[in-house]
Amino acid sequence: MAFVLFIPLFVLPSLAESQTMPTEKGTLDVKLTHDAIEPNIQTKINIDFINPFTQKVQEHIDYTISVSKDGKTVFGPIPLTHTSVGSVKIPIEFNLGEGVYTMDFEIEGILFQPIPTETVSFDIIVGDIAVEDTVTSKSKIPDWVKNIFVWYGQDQVSEDELLNAIKYLINEEIIKLD
Repeated sequence: MAFVLFIPLFVLPSLAESQTMPTEKGTLDVKLTHDAIEPNIQTKINIDFINPFTQKVQEHIDYTISVSKDGKTVFGPIPLTHTSVGSVKIPIEFNLGEGVYTMDFEIEGILFQPIPTETVSFDIIVGDIAVEDTVTSKSKIPDWVKNIFVWYGQDQVSEDELLNAIKYLINEEIIKLD
């Protein structure tokens, strides 16, 4: 019977990739979700601003976003923008080829109240580059994946986010299933 419980781990449908990281002072968590990204094809990036205490989407956020690769801007920086629902979808074309792009956020207000600017940055892998090319340390497991395992143990991320991290490790052949 235990075997049946593990089957979903190996037959998961193709899920969107997801990363969640806190702002530098921990006031908000920012969650990115997207399908596999290929160069020169517009991709919608889903962004959720999460209250780290309630683990629910935080309404009324003022933010800016920019995306770059090797110091060249691909998107933004957008002017200070407000989301009343706490979630947005942004179409971005990653037009500088395969590689690692950086998506930078600046959060400047919550619930119509200004806050000292807090930042968070994400690395977004575009194309079929090797994981070794994206990790500068000796470890093959990216820091964002390590963080998800830690946060899961602290009940700060959902089981779906943990499963997406495991899927990423399988897709990148860091974990190999025989």
